[in-house]
Amino acid sequence: MGLKIEYETPAGIPCPDAYALISGLRVEKQEVKDDGDDSNIHHDFLVSYNGKIYFNQEMRKENRSPVGGVNGQFILSEGDKKNHYNILKQAYLHLKDTDEMFANAEDC
Repeated sequence: MGLKIEYETPAGIPCPDAYALISGLRVEKQEVKDDGDDSNIHHDFLVSYNGKIYFNQEMRKENRSPVGGVNGQFILSEGDKKNHYNILKQAYLHLKDTDEMFANAEDC
């Protein structure tokens, strides 16, 4: 899975059909005190991800170097039962919901 986006490199090169993909995920279990109460603790799972942006999907298939990257993190949610166990899918959804550059991204 990847995302098709419009992207401009830091050097100003336009990439109208850029291809972004998440290449790494890490999950960290954290203890959280409810209302600061030491006796009432729950656990959150912090997901950190990073990704690569290629000039286009063909450059990715040819194993060329990426032209950019992306990073993000979110607390793993149980809200959407359809995607609850698919952390990678949740990372793509988070990216599309929180980064303006990915708001109109096409799944590919």
